[in-house]
Order: sequence, then structure tokens, then C-alpha cells
Amino acid sequence: MTTSIEDATQNALARHLATQLGGTVKVSKQWPAPERSLPTLAVTVIQAGDSTHTLLQPEDISHQAGSSGGKYLYRWLVLEVTQPLQIDCWATTPPARSDLRKRVTDALNKGRMSDTYPIPGGLVLAFSSSLDGWTGYVDYAFPDGISNLDVPDAAQQSEYRAIAHGWAHASLYIDAETPRLARIILRQTLDGATRPDAVVS
Repeated sequence: MTTSIEDATQNALARHLATQLGGTVKVSKQWPAPERSLPTLAVTVIQAGDSTHTLLQPEDISHQAGSSGGKYLYRWLVLEVTQPLQIDCWATTPPARSDLRKRVTDALNKGRMSDTYPIPGGLVLAFSSSLDGWTGYVDYAFPDGISNLDVPDAAQQSEYRAIAHGWAHASLYIDAETPRLARIILRQTLDGATRPDAVVS
């Protein structure tokens, strides 16, 4: 079984939120079932639309020995993928929802940390090949934050919800075994001297 890069972005974010929020919050990748009671605290991460692909000039980003002499297994960067995502925070009381909103906001800003202070720019996570189904890195942005989404019967149902819209941005690569690629280095000379700033590989 393989995992699409779109699913991998959803997996990584759900895994990150589960780690940051702890065992008191149920984190899942689908909305709570309507016929079941809502957990006291819950967060859902869902894909909120089709992904968009930006074509790139193929670039080999890594390689290793292939299955036979003279062949290498190359990893090619071919696309940049943007996947819309939606986070929903669910709670049974307004104060609990407010607290959960704050905790999720904190978790969404813990991806770029130095030793002593956060670096602006949102959330960047490393994929886990075994847990997320992908490798590399993915960055997330939820620029409008989290807002309450109240409905008239929320109090009767003890169901209070807050929502955030954003996206994940990741790189799509393919692995292909080909004959070893030769790299030719050309050096421009001027009056018999090589210019160090004129090296093309």
C-alpha cells in the first residue's frame, strides 16, 4: 500500500496535533459520527478541497547505487503540491472550546522553533515514512486563525465548534533507476586564466 502526498499532509498534521494536545483530546481525520456522543474534547483534520499541482523543472535531489553496475536510483523533484485543509475543534462547553482553541493555536505555531524562541512563518513538520506514508518536509499555514462556528441548537446538543481553514505545501518526487548521469563542468578562461566565478555544472 502506498500513500498519496495529499493524505500524507493530513496524516502528519493530525499526528502533530495529537502529540501536542495529549491524551485528553481525541484527534481524528474525519468528523465525529453524528449518531455518537461527542467526546469532551475533539479535533478533526480533514482535506477541504482538491489539491493544486505546480509543475517544476525535474531536478535530481538525491541518488544511490542501483540494482546493477552503471545504474543509479535517482529521486526526482517534479511537483509542488498545495492541499487545502480544515481543522475543527469540538467541545461540550464554551469555556472548554476556548481553551482548546488556544491549545491548537499554540500547536500550529510550534513547528519553527530555535533553541530559545519561535521563528515566524507557521508550522513545518518532517514526514515520517512509517507513520505518514511519505518522506521529506511539509509546511502549513492557517492565516486567519481559528474562529467559533455557533449554531442555534449548540447548547441543547452540548456541541460547540470552532474552525480554521488553511493549507499544506509539500514537494512531490518520484524515484527512477537510470544509467548514471554524467556531469560536465565547463570553465571559462580569459587570457589563459580560469575565472573561478564561471563554473557551470
